[in-house]
Amino acid sequence: MTKQPTVLILADHRDRTAHDVAALLRARLPADVVRFVTPRELLSAPRIVHRLSQSNTITHWSLEDGSILHSESLTAVLNRLERVDLPAFSRSSPEDHTYANAEMHALLVSWIVSLRCTVILLTTILLISGFYHAAWPLAPSGSVRPLRGLHAEFATPLLARL
Repeated sequence: MTKQPTVLILADHRDRTAHDVAALLRARLPADVVRFVTPRELLSAPRIVHRLSQSNTITHWSLEDGSILHSESLTAVLNRLERVDLPAFSRSSPEDHTYANAEMHALLVSWIVSLRCTVILLTTILLISGFYHAAWPLAPSGSVRPLRGLHAEFATPLLARL
């Protein structure tokens, strides 16, 4: 089965700029190629597969609507996520809620870092992590390496190139 190439926009449903970018991309690309996913959709995924190996990483997010985001089919990601907050743990103890959010945060950072496509992070480096050093993970040898395909740029120059 061939997976549909996807330009993924990760943003809050109230993010007007992200919706404007999605509309612009849908006007220039086949509309079904552009996918807008909210933090709630991503964090409520009933099934997440994240397989790490020496040679590659495969991630599949099975979303509540039945669709699946395949990491290998992503051609670009616009990440405007600002924080992780798992609604399923909102009534848990503060310690459990913090722990669950930290685990999901680690998964999201691992996923974003492993993507082989261009990842565009607006306004700050790795909005998802909130920490500059997350943009420079350690390689197995302990040396620092830049992320593959990581771009931090503002929407105007990026969209001008489309």
